[in-house]
Amino acid sequence: MRIVKRLSVFITVLWYNYRRGICMYRYLLVIAICICMLSGCAKKDAETNAATELYESYYTEVLNTKNYLDSSDYFSISTEMTQLSDGTYRYYVIIDNPKTEMYHCRIFAVENDIAFADNDKMMPSLGVFDTDVSLVPNQVDKSKGLMKGLVISGESSEDHINLKFVVEWRDQSNKQVVKQYIQKELQFNKK
Repeated sequence: MRIVKRLSVFITVLWYNYRRGICMYRYLLVIAICICMLSGCAKKDAETNAATELYESYYTEVLNTKNYLDSSDYFSISTEMTQLSDGTYRYYVIIDNPKTEMYHCRIFAVENDIAFADNDKMMPSLGVFDTDVSLVPNQVDKSKGLMKGLVISGESSEDHINLKFVVEWRDQSNKQVVKQYIQKELQFNKK
């Protein structure tokens, strides 16, 4: 709203100077720059809103799913939990060793069945807000988005977490979407 008010004041000043016969080229250049900046901001906001809506839809989808797997026939899953110096815990979920071609991968996790409305932190995800990545057996080329493995991580004040997550990918022709819902119990083990 503040931008619109400033823009209207600016246009009023331009009109006043035009009526007085002052050179308009400088003002037209400033207007063109302002319009370009405003249109760039609008595009970024639309992308952010779309990603936020996607985040919320994955969150709801993971919580509403009833059947979870412990493992997958398509890839390997490993988990790890470590204690940080401040007493909190960081956990990792590693997806690697793909058995099939997995393009445009997305992973989204929810801790301890926390409802979306009650959550006050971002849940771990990959492919929702960041770049597109893929897993293909025996191929690694980071410039093409082909990774050796995928990792999501999160932090918790608890040393035991019930983690539910979805791993989604597409086939090479981009026609079939495959989703697997997985549940893991993570616990910090003192060594």
